[in-house]
Order: sequence, then C-alpha cells, then structure tokens
Amino acid sequence: MTQRKTQCERPTQKDRVRDLLLKNRGQFVTTPQLLTLRIVDYRRRIFELREEGWLIETMPETWKGGQRISGYKLTGKLGKQKQLGEDTAMFSEYPAETV
Repeated sequence: MTQRKTQCERPTQKDRVRDLLLKNRGQFVTTPQLLTLRIVDYRRRIFELREEGWLIETMPETWKGGQRISGYKLTGKLGKQKQLGEDTAMFSEYPAETV
C-alpha cells in the first residue's frame, strides 16, 4: 500500500510559482510557462509573493499570433542590511543552484 503525501509535504501553489521564477532568474516567465503549473489564479500567487517582499517585474503585454502574452521576472527580494539600516534587494539567501 502506498502512502499519500500530506498537505504539509506538498509545495503550495505560491511555492511552485516562486520556484519557477527562481529557476528562470533574470528572464521573463511567460503566461504559458506559468500555466504549465496548472495554477489557474497564478496572478494572485504573484501578488502574495510581492507582499512577502519578492521584487517581481511585469513584462508588458504583447500579441503573438492573436494571443496575448505577458510575463513576470524575479529581480530580487527585500532584505535588511543591518550595517546600513536600509532595505536592499538581495538574492544571497537564495542561490540559483539550490532551485
């Protein structure tokens, strides 16, 4: 008999969107790429990530073959620099090779 994963073991939709953005850091992730995650309300997950301090740039909408294409690019995360006492965008705690 196989064991099913519990709710706690499965990544949340927000986690899955964040991981895709981290994996493609510095590049835009398009709507079709986000839809491969099978998350209908991916824009809400982007909003939640922004609320957590993730810096996500929105790609202007373009039309390609009659289809509207938009996308998102992860540019950093707000972090505290104690010695300066100011917010700065930092990726240091999320190295690319860990995703």
